[in-house]
Amino acid sequence: HTAQNMDGIYFRNWVEKRWTGNFTVSWWTMIIDITKELFVLIFILGLLLSCFLKKRLQLQTRYWVILSFLVYVICLAKITLFPVYFFSDEDLRQMKEGVDSYFAFYQPIPLASIRNYLHEGALLQLIGNFLLLSPLSVYTEIFTRGKWKTGKKIALLAFVSVMIEALQLLLNVVSGFPARTADIDDFFLNTSGALLTLVILVLFRKMFRNHEHFKEALDSLFYD
Repeated sequence: HTAQNMDGIYFRNWVEKRWTGNFTVSWWTMIIDITKELFVLIFILGLLLSCFLKKRLQLQTRYWVILSFLVYVICLAKITLFPVYFFSDEDLRQMKEGVDSYFAFYQPIPLASIRNYLHEGALLQLIGNFLLLSPLSVYTEIFTRGKWKTGKKIALLAFVSVMIEALQLLLNVVSGFPARTADIDDFFLNTSGALLTLVILVLFRKMFRNHEHFKEALDSLFYD
């Protein structure tokens, strides 16, 4: 395989022996991905924007919290949306020969993927999906200082999970290649993990409601 990197865009020539016959198929593809260079560029731009907003809006959140949130958002995009593959129509047609059933753009059957994870022993995948949005629950608590109502927080977390699956489906349709399958079970797992984390945080806050010294220590950790 040969590849050329152009700021997160790869042009790659593939030569592969098809399992469906004794012939060789070559095709050209473009891959859009978050490379190390692009990661750094997005991080720097996000950092400059956050510094501007922090001063403009007089935000009290500490810089380390904002920086870690930026890293989390970029990693979340990398894990859930990239890389994106673009093939020509003819290449896609040849790739689908004999494997149409594996070209799943979406999976709408509840619990189907979860049962498959358990059957295949893919516990890491299951746990990863469950914990994917847990950090977002923590950041929501920090940025809102616990002042949002629980229903509003749940709505935000569910919205983010829906948007991830919707963007995956959109990218699949636009590219014609399902690099990431939009899965109803992923929505259930992502949201469930985020909600469990939110419940733990709420209980934790209530537990230490009357411990002023502890609350002051947390405030000094997260806020200026």
